[in-house]
Amino acid sequence: MKRKIVNVATFILAVIMSVFVFASCQKEGKIEQATLVENTETLVVIKVDKIQGEPTLFDAMTMLKEKGEMQFVSENSDFGQSIVSINGVANASDWSWYWASYTTDEENGTFAFNRDNTDWYYAAAGISSLPVKEGEMYMFEYIEYVYNS
Repeated sequence: MKRKIVNVATFILAVIMSVFVFASCQKEGKIEQATLVENTETLVVIKVDKIQGEPTLFDAMTMLKEKGEMQFVSENSDFGQSIVSINGVANASDWSWYWASYTTDEENGTFAFNRDNTDWYYAAAGISSLPVKEGEMYMFEYIEYVYNS
């Protein structure tokens, strides 16, 4: 009897763990197609054309890096992946110059500016947490940090 209870409990635990594994896999995604709209030393614009699931901006950047279309270095931080450099241009050690990230996805940002009749929003999350959407664009611009008191 005791063995039967242990077997049933083990089976139930295995089912519960399988559900958690399946649910966590559902949040992953794949970039099927992304293009570089602009790729200079100080400005990179990525357009996400086709996705599967729920990929992040880090996934799009990684795909473009693997295709040899752009270069970037990131490091893991308390907030996920953090940009160190893009196309060989690194953040200044004192952060006086850094790579700022923007998106055209209003839902995942706060209004920043309009450039060439396109509204750009400050990205609301880091590259490994920012979900990407088909048809949206994502921009990195190397800018000087200006403190406004």
